[in-house]
Amino acid sequence: MRKASLVIFLALACISMPARAIKLEQSKDMFLNINLLLQFQAQLIQEGAPDQKSWGKEFFLRRVRLLLGGQVNKYISFFIDTDMPNWGKGNDWNKPTFFIQDAFLTFKVVDQFMVDAGLIIAPFSRHGYQSAVSLFGLEYHSDLIKYPTEATKVWRDAGAQIRGYIFKEQLQYRFSVMNGSKNDVLQKDINDKAVVLTNPKDYPRVTAHLRYNFLGTETDMFAKGIHFADKPIVSLGVSFDYQQDAGIDRLAEFEKTAAGKDTAIIAKDGKLGDYMGVSADLYAEVPFAGKDHEFILMADFYRYWQGKASAASGIGLFGEFGYRYKTFSPIFGIDWFKSDLPDKDLLVIHGGLVWWAVKHNANIKLDAAVKRQGDVLDSPFMTMITLQGQIYF
Repeated sequence: MRKASLVIFLALACISMPARAIKLEQSKDMFLNINLLLQFQAQLIQEGAPDQKSWGKEFFLRRVRLLLGGQVNKYISFFIDTDMPNWGKGNDWNKPTFFIQDAFLTFKVVDQFMVDAGLIIAPFSRHGYQSAVSLFGLEYHSDLIKYPTEATKVWRDAGAQIRGYIFKEQLQYRFSVMNGSKNDVLQKDINDKAVVLTNPKDYPRVTAHLRYNFLGTETDMFAKGIHFADKPIVSLGVSFDYQQDAGIDRLAEFEKTAAGKDTAIIAKDGKLGDYMGVSADLYAEVPFAGKDHEFILMADFYRYWQGKASAASGIGLFGEFGYRYKTFSPIFGIDWFKSDLPDKDLLVIHGGLVWWAVKHNANIKLDAAVKRQGDVLDSPFMTMITLQGQIYF
């Protein structure tokens, strides 16, 4: 009962609170912005109850974030935010996971050349550096983002990035060098001892993104899923991501017992492989008939090579399409991944509705998804229905 009351209270808060942020200003070029993001979710999950037969019911806080950003002068700015995701999920309110999610400095020479350094989001595909605050649909298409094992914390990695906007801000580039994956476990033996570890020579990870805006401009560090635009925005991007020895080409093989079970004695060593990902994506937001109508389309293609023994090697696609009439948006989406290994595929189909009470500052999203994993032709669909309320101020 307490959980349900919390959800109802937060839902009412979402539609009643004004959009505000705190700004502490020392001068025109020295200031601090303080924002808060709060998202709660209520879920119905097929066979998600403890008996694994009944519908599971979840009430939890999806994201709780404190965001700090500002400038020291006109050349130096910074951004720091925290997160406490999925607090209360699985009825666990006693062990919240609280951490710093972003923490970076930006040195801006001109708009055409900037340097970011610190804990930054990897610039692999527009969706990969999209803001959780301004998503169009309920959530990220995270099943299609397959970075090297343990290379990131919520898609963030420590390193440096150069970026800029040229040709009247129509062409955007981002290039980063980051830690990536190193000494992370790809395989364990029967005693839970690591036998294959990534990147023993500590090679860096390099990521690049190039984007051209045919219509409109996009100059945000974190891309938006919807701008509530009064002019069309259409852009196309390509991305590349690479790290040596961050994948696995062959699993280690173990000596067997008389009964045919693995022992902890290695008969044949595992073999590392390189990680590489490429992506192409399209974003279009096309308003018409004034400011009350617009179509939004986002489509991404991914190809990953993470070694011959990795289920993350394969081809993926997702699409998200919706229409906004004033403050309401029906949204449809699909996620598909075909692994290079058998029976490791994915298919997810989404349908939802959004009420933009105060645009990104207060909204309520409803999403119904059906999901197949493994052999997507024969495995059963699993259903999940999610209601989310968001406050950002």
